[in-house]
Amino acid sequence: MSSLRHSRIGKILRIPRPPGGKQPIYEFGPFRLDSAARLLFRDQEHLAITPKVLETLLFLVENAGRVVTKDELMAALWPDTVVEESNLTQSIFTLRRTLGESAADHRYVATVPGQGYTFVAPVRQVAPPQTAPAPVRPTPAARSTPRWVWPVIFTLAAATVVAGVTLLRRTSPTQGGQPVPFTSLRGGEYEPAFSPDGTQIAFVWNGEREEDYDIYVSPVESLAPRRLTAYRGGEGSPAWSPDGSRIAFLRYAGAPRETGAYVVPVGGGAEVRITGCLPLAHIFDRHLDWSPDGKYLALVDKSAANQIFGIWLVTIETGERRRLTTPPAQSLGDTGPVFSPDGQTLAFRRTSSANANDLYVIPVSGGEARQVTSDRRFTTNHAFAADGKELVFSSNRGGTPSLWRIAVSGGEPRPTLPHVQGAYFLAISRNNSLAYSQISSDADIWRLDLDAEQASQAVRVVSSTRQDTSPQYSPDGRRIAFRSDRSGSDEIWVCDASGANPVQLTSFGGPLTGTPRWSPDGLRLAFDSRPAGHSDIYTVSTAGGALRRITSEESEDVVPSWSGDADWIYFASNRSGSWQVWKAPAAGGTALPVTRHGGFAALEDPSGGVLYYAKGHDQPGLWRVPVRGGEEALAVPELQRGHWGYWGITEEGVYYINPDAPSGAELHMFQFSSGQFSVLARLGIRPKFGDAGFSVTPDGTSVLYTRIEREGSDIMLVRNFR
Repeated sequence: MSSLRHSRIGKILRIPRPPGGKQPIYEFGPFRLDSAARLLFRDQEHLAITPKVLETLLFLVENAGRVVTKDELMAALWPDTVVEESNLTQSIFTLRRTLGESAADHRYVATVPGQGYTFVAPVRQVAPPQTAPAPVRPTPAARSTPRWVWPVIFTLAAATVVAGVTLLRRTSPTQGGQPVPFTSLRGGEYEPAFSPDGTQIAFVWNGEREEDYDIYVSPVESLAPRRLTAYRGGEGSPAWSPDGSRIAFLRYAGAPRETGAYVVPVGGGAEVRITGCLPLAHIFDRHLDWSPDGKYLALVDKSAANQIFGIWLVTIETGERRRLTTPPAQSLGDTGPVFSPDGQTLAFRRTSSANANDLYVIPVSGGEARQVTSDRRFTTNHAFAADGKELVFSSNRGGTPSLWRIAVSGGEPRPTLPHVQGAYFLAISRNNSLAYSQISSDADIWRLDLDAEQASQAVRVVSSTRQDTSPQYSPDGRRIAFRSDRSGSDEIWVCDASGANPVQLTSFGGPLTGTPRWSPDGLRLAFDSRPAGHSDIYTVSTAGGALRRITSEESEDVVPSWSGDADWIYFASNRSGSWQVWKAPAAGGTALPVTRHGGFAALEDPSGGVLYYAKGHDQPGLWRVPVRGGEEALAVPELQRGHWGYWGITEEGVYYINPDAPSGAELHMFQFSSGQFSVLARLGIRPKFGDAGFSVTPDGTSVLYTRIEREGSDIMLVRNFR
């Protein structure tokens, strides 16, 4: 635990201002820092940066060339307050990521061990134009609402939208790399894949009736989607054979004997199952590619349900498998296999934490994987350039999700097509066309009073044009904690139970921060965040103030909750090599293991005698074990995979959402006294997938849940991509 520091220490040194009191503009590398307007630019792009991180940068730049002690920085950034040094560390880490620094290459902010930091890049002062009007200071309300808007972070929960289809006739080829829509269909179209000759695109769509996701094929020049597969479930990851006659795809979330990799003729015909794989709850990423020599499929799979995903090579003719990548035990696995045009190399993403990953390459013949990027940022997808010498990828390394390219041999990423933002599932044809999914999504928090007879009586209580998720009632039911990216990044917020008076409690400014949980007295919140590239558990006062870091391992420590006596904080961790429930003293100290056979997202029952928990991100069922130790038992088998966060406990029982009920999503209850299951309400619309999206008041009279308001995707096309 870092020591607390008093931040008032005396006079702070700053370099002189230009004559006349004008506040200068600083330039360093490709960056421009406007000290008057408090804005940071890379080339001509405005970068999203929180006020505290920008003040950190400004102080370092104004004192460039000398060592600034930690005490000086603490005094400048948090005057007349007492904060932990971890707050400064967090600001420095976020600043370095904003500037594009890697863990080993600090070209701007260097650490001086035992002393502090120094800004090492050359800085040039530029006097502001003499005719420029004086900057207008924003009002408090304006300061609380950033002027930039980040594209929405994507999830692939199935959306329920109005049926219908609008076919778009192709316009003339675009010039200058400007994107045009390839599809404009109802619902969501994802995962474009060019045929080898570049004349057709295979993609994933849920069809005119917007039911299950299937594989479609259409000519590039005139959109005329033709359905290639039909299965009651989900299909994705289309990949063309080198001769263009067949398409391989993955079948998701079906029976074990049906889930797997299939091949189907492009002209239609019988499907052939090449290999099985463990059931996948949803389409998170590309999980399949076909080698240019036609011999292999690269497949994402894992050897057991409690293991992490790696990449395997599957021989088309025989189904024989060879494991290609073995990710570290404490990572979240490898996904997104893409063969290079010559078939000698495979590129993939290795995920260290939620929304934190990097690109790697590995020889197809086997060997060591080599890291290409070192950002630990949210990289959504990637593709080889047509010549095979570069990787093009979408990342928020520059602040907002945009397209970048990097040499396969390594080096510094550089931006490409800066006007293309929020691109997912990239595909590049041999004739240099680029296709990608442009995804939009909005999630709000709804309340349902359990004496209501119809789900239509649910009311929206927390909403914005962004993602509002992970609601949690306070112990007295008067306030709601939630996660929102309405400020430009995922942060923890609190508001009244009606949704009024929202207040932002954290300001990490980039890394995914979420799953808030109230302490029993309602005075603190525990949550997880990833300022160092891996997730740790933190607490913060519900009145605001300094953060307290609870865990500090290199592992993933996520989804906290409090014990009934407030002495312990439960959390899920993969520090032992698999997901288990651990607990750490709320005041700080050594963590102890709780489960032995898998555990995730734990909650104590109100009596404090039993701990309930899921098994993992993608495993079904809710389990229970005595708090003082004993054998675990399956409590709620209906809890669906990927919905580990849609349940809560009262003295009467376990409340949970079943998203796959025949009539649509339903609210169910397992009653402790009778041991019976019952349906409390029909919700209809499926909840947001893969999130802690549910809460119930202690007296069981009201529930909160996250609901997708709008979600869709169009496939965009860029001609003459270079």
